[in-house]
Amino acid sequence: MLMPYWSVSRFSGLFFFLVSLFPAVAAAQFTPDYEVLITTTDGRFLKGRSVRQDSSGYQFWLKDARRETMINQDQIHRIDTLGLWCPPVGSYLNQIGPNTGYGLKKGEVYWRSYMLTANFAAVGITDYFSIGAGFDIASSILTASDHTFTYAIAPKFSIPIRKDLINVGIGGIFLNLPDYEGGFSTHNFYHATFSVGSRSRNLSTGLAMVQVEGNLRPSPVYTLNMNWSVKSFFALQAEILTGAPIEGTIVLPGIQLIGRRFDFNLTYPIGWNAGGFYYSPFPLGALSFKVSRP
Repeated sequence: MLMPYWSVSRFSGLFFFLVSLFPAVAAAQFTPDYEVLITTTDGRFLKGRSVRQDSSGYQFWLKDARRETMINQDQIHRIDTLGLWCPPVGSYLNQIGPNTGYGLKKGEVYWRSYMLTANFAAVGITDYFSIGAGFDIASSILTASDHTFTYAIAPKFSIPIRKDLINVGIGGIFLNLPDYEGGFSTHNFYHATFSVGSRSRNLSTGLAMVQVEGNLRPSPVYTLNMNWSVKSFFALQAEILTGAPIEGTIVLPGIQLIGRRFDFNLTYPIGWNAGGFYYSPFPLGALSFKVSRP
């Protein structure tokens, strides 16, 4: 018989086992693609994606011509790196939740729409603090509420312990639900997350305290998340939430297609509780727009 949710000892044991393996697995080098601008000695400007550099020249992918072009070193006046070709700004979020150790840098923006019904946007105020806000249409429709939307505000601090290796994220999600008085004070989540790895490849674990109708639940929801970039434009993702407040376990395996300005996420929710195993009849898709900073 499946347990409704994992015990603290089982969850922590799994996490420490995975963390012990993570450095060895992550040692397989992942080199992201960078957008480069080459100024030639005759005054031309060539922009593209770097592929390979050797002693004879610099080869890159021209995004306008869609072909590989070799430029000899004696033709190059200057090379400028403009930023990542497919910036992993989306590491700010998991498949659904913001409980990761990574935040937005100052000036970065990330907007995501889930099935066109739930929308969330966040902006980096500093390199260590982000603020997000969102609204949801579906909950109002399902509850036949007189209110139009469910609203959310989500501040988040990201604290780097060691650059590109260890980050801690602390934040909250403050909800204003239809037909509940009290504004953003009745239904909230307070989360803390420990992440190991870089924005492109990381493993995270944490907990979230749940407040319902103004009362804080005595036990937390435990979270375990993974983001693994296979290529600059493609990542595998997984998110697990388990604990008494949600009366079971939710597992969200999925993928992320990473672009220069847009990301696309696809996940298939499954889970179990005291009533047994359940799954979504269809996958959940999300489209994201981002403004990144080098």
